[in-house]
Amino acid sequence: MLEARSVHTGRSASNHLLALAQTHGIARVRGLGAIVRTTAGGIAALAAIVFVLPPIIGTLPSSVANSITPYLPSNAGGAVWTINPDPHTLAPWAGFALFAAYAAVSLVIAAVLLIRRDTS
Repeated sequence: MLEARSVHTGRSASNHLLALAQTHGIARVRGLGAIVRTTAGGIAALAAIVFVLPPIIGTLPSSVANSITPYLPSNAGGAVWTINPDPHTLAPWAGFALFAAYAAVSLVIAAVLLIRRDTS
């Protein structure tokens, strides 16, 4: 079995898993879950944002859809690994920044709601 420290000497296996989760949107699910107060609700909200919202925006006129589509979380995250960006997509670093901003905003909203709801 591979030891985590053999790959990266300063990181344990749990830190590897945490880094993997953070880079694959788990922070957004955790933030959305805290906003709606259930993990299942957070997963459902994320699924709606990723799988339902793009087809709905696709029904809009193309001039409107082309201006909104690059800023959707799925397209912003997908721009990160694009080698030759399409004219209607974000640059890789811009996509990464927007994707990280979505996660940060959801966690900040969750923290504010947690303080307001769960503290007296």
